Amino acid sequence: MYFLLIVYLIFILYLSIKGYDNLKSDSSYFFSSYKTKTHQSFLSIFATETSVATILIFPAVGYSKNFNIIFLCFGYIIGRIVVALLYLKYYHKISTLSLYEFITHKESKKFLSFAYLLAKYISGSVRFYLAGYGLYQLTGLSIEFWLVFILFVIGIYSLTGGLKSVILTDVVQGIIILLSSILIFYFLSLENHDLFVSIKQVQFDIKTSIFLFFGSILLTISSHGGDQDILQRVFSVADLKEAQKSLIISGFLASFVIMIFVLIGYLLTNQQLDKNSPLLDFINKLDSSFSSLIIKNIFIVVLNAAAMSTLDSSIHSTGAIWKSILKDFNKNYANYIYSLISLIIMFFLSFLFIYSKTNKDFLSFALGSMNYINGTLFASITMFVIYKNKLNRNTVLIILITNIITTLICEYYSIYFALTTIISFSITFLLGWISIKKS
Repeated sequence: MYFLLIVYLIFILYLSIKGYDNLKSDSSYFFSSYKTKTHQSFLSIFATETSVATILIFPAVGYSKNFNIIFLCFGYIIGRIVVALLYLKYYHKISTLSLYEFITHKESKKFLSFAYLLAKYISGSVRFYLAGYGLYQLTGLSIEFWLVFILFVIGIYSLTGGLKSVILTDVVQGIIILLSSILIFYFLSLENHDLFVSIKQVQFDIKTSIFLFFGSILLTISSHGGDQDILQRVFSVADLKEAQKSLIISGFLASFVIMIFVLIGYLLTNQQLDKNSPLLDFINKLDSSFSSLIIKNIFIVVLNAAAMSTLDSSIHSTGAIWKSILKDFNKNYANYIYSLISLIIMFFLSFLFIYSKTNKDFLSFALGSMNYINGTLFASITMFVIYKNKLNRNTVLIILITNIITTLICEYYSIYFALTTIISFSITFLLGWISIKKS
């Protein structure tokens, strides 16, 4: 039942030995000594952003026959090109541990850093919980077991090897996710020969598509231009052009896999499945044949790979931010301690989701937690790039508060999430710009 998972685990542990951090310096632990290669960077970015939420959400989108999502992918690609060409050159080689320390004054760094940490912990813990939930559905082993299992494995390689070890494992995990998605799609398409004929009959909602396109551009500028989690891999590539290339390639790769999972969901529309998670439900209902057993084993490995690549990234980036904050208080611990703090926090938060009796609306559950910081990140990096100056405390507080209030109002009135992004990002940036002009 777990043969492929055991093979995967042995290989991951081998990589943890290979990626052991001998130098133990800030540059080696948090930035892999700036020796990350282009292919390692874009595969690591792809693996990091392809979380369990992605694997569960996008089949549900295809199952609902919602192909407007392709405009989300177009926005992802355009957004990364914008970040690579217009933003990245201004802070690719940051001279600090944290991006937020680099773009803000000392007194305002903590406001932005703590807001990011809170949002990232909630977002990462949701994805961690979803991994445990999905694996529980497939295997019958408890959510608690899988959370402890994933945490233990991540702790071994990420705390001992730093970013180098994380990237090595991400490369493997990214390849596993990519090849497995193609394999599952092929397995399902064998009985659906008219797939591409039926897709031609799908209608697109023009208004929704426009919102998705422009909203995803703004969201991508925030996530891939202002999120330390993603940028950690970009910062670790020494050459700017290679870093730009890795960021752009990751957009095409991520969009390809998103559409594969959407098509997988579409292939399942002729079956009565859980509309919130049709792929998980389908695999869980497979018979006991050899081919079905192989597919189930592959999916167990994919869920573990997606969970680990997302969680190890989150604890590593937030660890760098913790060190950036605590060094002001002359707290100088070993680097792994800062990542360990994050690992413990996310572990306990994920357990809270088990006992909170929350609903299983995976889309809003997984994506909503970053709404309250993304607009702030977008406004912060955009104003830094435009004015070439660090942001002061008043500006940081204004964009933080504006983003939170605007997002709350939009969610209260149940405004479409892509339109919420456009509204909150625009208002947040506008008030931040006014604040800078007056200061």
